[in-house]
Amino acid sequence: MRRSFFVDAIVLMIAVLLLLLLFFAEYSLTIGFSIAGNNYDFINEPGNVSIYFCPSAECQNLFEQVPKYAKCALYDYGGFVPPKLSVIDKRNFNGFGIKSFNKNLMHNKYCVYDGVVITGSHNPTNNKNFDVVIVLKSISISEEFSEAFDLLSIGKKPVTDDKTVNLSGVLVSSFHCPGDDCRDSVLEELRKSKHSIYFLAYSFTDDIIAEELIKSDVYIEGVFSKQKFLGEERKNLRFRNIYEFNGSGLLHHKLFIIDNSSIITGSANPSMNGYEHNDENILIIRSDAVARKFVDEYLRIRKLSVPVT
Repeated sequence: MRRSFFVDAIVLMIAVLLLLLLFFAEYSLTIGFSIAGNNYDFINEPGNVSIYFCPSAECQNLFEQVPKYAKCALYDYGGFVPPKLSVIDKRNFNGFGIKSFNKNLMHNKYCVYDGVVITGSHNPTNNKNFDVVIVLKSISISEEFSEAFDLLSIGKKPVTDDKTVNLSGVLVSSFHCPGDDCRDSVLEELRKSKHSIYFLAYSFTDDIIAEELIKSDVYIEGVFSKQKFLGEERKNLRFRNIYEFNGSGLLHHKLFIIDNSSIITGSANPSMNGYEHNDENILIIRSDAVARKFVDEYLRIRKLSVPVT
């Protein structure tokens, strides 16, 4: 009897340990991962990433389906009625929601609810801009955006813990500017490039990012918005395979593609205001499959552009 009791106890303990190991492996185990020779630590959890390029009916419909209890931080809107719990940039505030506190821009474009984050570079207005909406289904990332919203709604700057989440093989890191040092995060990712960097830019006035591209040994190519392609960046980068958007509508992307394996996008333009003064957010997504979609988008826009000489 005594021996049987001890055997049963040991079997039970082993079963409990196995269950605990399975639980943490599925939801919150931090492990190592390598992409293109770069090592990353991340939190593993169920979820996925969906990409929607604008202009399209899908971009508009995504915001129209946002529930009324969601939290939204929006620079501008017009194509839908935002939830009451929304922070709106003071320049576009019309008495609905919470007026932003930032003397510069509250330039975010996100909504968060039920473990879902809708974000990207797209303002939910009736526009024909070329930009992107990204839908993240992730408990960790939605909690981060929810906490960032709570701070924005009382005039404070969000600061995150810079964690990376693995969503079904797609690594996602999110940053909230200016509390997180978004420029340093962008520079760090650009410096990992071994082959190529492509970019789409509505406004590109950050000298530090421009200098990084100028001195880089990898292949550089990019498209600027016609309306914002001014100043030293035009002069300094014109020898780096640069194009100017010449299509109808507005090139509104804020995008870098690194080695066709990772991308940087979000609300922040590569500018001093975008990284240091405005309320913004950026995503760094590491996935060959996701990067391929953005390469296709880049090629689509380059066809509508002319070389800069």
